[in-house]
Amino acid sequence: MTLDRRCFLSGLSTTFLPLLSGCDKVSSVTYRFRTTIEVKTPDGLFSGSTVRQLSYGKPNFPFVSGRFYPQNIKGESVIIDLPAGSLFSLLYYGHSNTESGDGELLSYVDNHPEIDYGDIAKERSNQIDKMDFLIRRRLRWELPRDQYPRIVRFRNLDDPKSAELVYPGNMQKILGDGSDIVKISLEIVDDNVTDNIRKYIPWIDRYLSISFAGNRHNASNDFLDTLSLSSFTTEARP
Repeated sequence: MTLDRRCFLSGLSTTFLPLLSGCDKVSSVTYRFRTTIEVKTPDGLFSGSTVRQLSYGKPNFPFVSGRFYPQNIKGESVIIDLPAGSLFSLLYYGHSNTESGDGELLSYVDNHPEIDYGDIAKERSNQIDKMDFLIRRRLRWELPRDQYPRIVRFRNLDDPKSAELVYPGNMQKILGDGSDIVKISLEIVDDNVTDNIRKYIPWIDRYLSISFAGNRHNASNDFLDTLSLSSFTTEARP
């Protein structure tokens, strides 16, 4: 997934409704999806899920060459409760330091050309039409491993500076031998967007404009400087 698809653009309603607009306007689609992460540890198999909302659109500007862009993401981390402490998947939609394609239906369309789109396949259909087709059929799919999000935990949930990276790289060291992500599955749903993050880390809104290290964003490459409110939720509160 290229970086330009992850640029934020403004001006799209986030009401759950697949939208196909006229040819002289922005074509767009908005959908909600549940992401479920399953993790195995020496203590057994655990899972957590969250519902997010994602909007895509195609602006009619010459310089974008007809590409589709994520215009709005709403939601929060997947939280997995373990005996060793809760795990949190990170959100980095619209940021250059992400490798996650979590929930991006456009990526699924692009990477599965074998799908039978029924009647719309008889004509030259754009990607928005195909996304809408899959949304209406309540698509379920699994995220490719190379698109898994980073996952962290806090040694002390009251201390932002106790955050440590669990995946990739440290899962077995932190959670025990054989620990791993089993799968990350996604499904189109109508459910409300999840709002649980502040039950776990109620202090998160203090980090809207600064990192967990207390610095302005991108102050350094230190791990704590990469974490802020936007790593865990798209919704800031006063």
